Amino acid sequence: MSEALGAAVAVAVSASAVAGAFASRMDASVVRRLPPRRSQASDGRVASIRSRILGHDARPAAIRLVGASMGVMLLFAPAPINIAGVAVGLAAAKAPALMLARRERLRLRRIDRDIPLLLDAMSSAALAGLPPQSALRRAAVVVDGPLAEEVRTTIHAVDLGARWRDQLDSLVARCPLRDLARAVGVMSRTDAVGASFAEGMMTLARQARDARRAKLAQRARTAPVKMLFPLVFLVLPAFLLLTVVPLLVATLDRIR
Repeated sequence: MSEALGAAVAVAVSASAVAGAFASRMDASVVRRLPPRRSQASDGRVASIRSRILGHDARPAAIRLVGASMGVMLLFAPAPINIAGVAVGLAAAKAPALMLARRERLRLRRIDRDIPLLLDAMSSAALAGLPPQSALRRAAVVVDGPLAEEVRTTIHAVDLGARWRDQLDSLVARCPLRDLARAVGVMSRTDAVGASFAEGMMTLARQARDARRAKLAQRARTAPVKMLFPLVFLVLPAFLLLTVVPLLVATLDRIR
């Protein structure tokens, strides 16, 4: 038994070394799943944003390392337990990608939440007579969070000499959100055909607020349905255990 355990530990250590060697390359492949960068002028800023998405830590590599070690050690366990080694190894391989996808979804959700504020600020700047590029610069001061980082990345790239329209397309590629794409379309049409920028931004801001208000109302309507499951399967059984079951037990004791 001790020899088998020693062999398992040796194999686990070697597997951990192999997993650690390939962890950085695998993490790089996960990072490449993010939208491509379209301008070399903003490579540094976009890279910093990507590193913030990953969290500035080695958690993906650590998860693979620990998962590979546990998986190899479980493979040397008795027959019913060694099947869990395969599950642990697969979970360790998929966990970093799932973590990155979840962070990206949360980041896009925060950006989508702040878009109406950005559109309101741009419409106010447009009513003051500012062109689209200057309105976007003013609006970048009002918003914060991931949306402000993306907008400032675009402005920084334009300041370094990149084309304005290409950077707007790159912004939409990094943040594939409908309202942001429509705002970029309004700015592009203003530059191309001279359409009314202030009127278009005001319309977009009003539509974005109405859409979010309707979404919140829909979530409020579905809240009772979502509360039905915990109420029936969690709260109600606990209530019955605390109230009805003691009465039943006392009644049965009296009958006996």
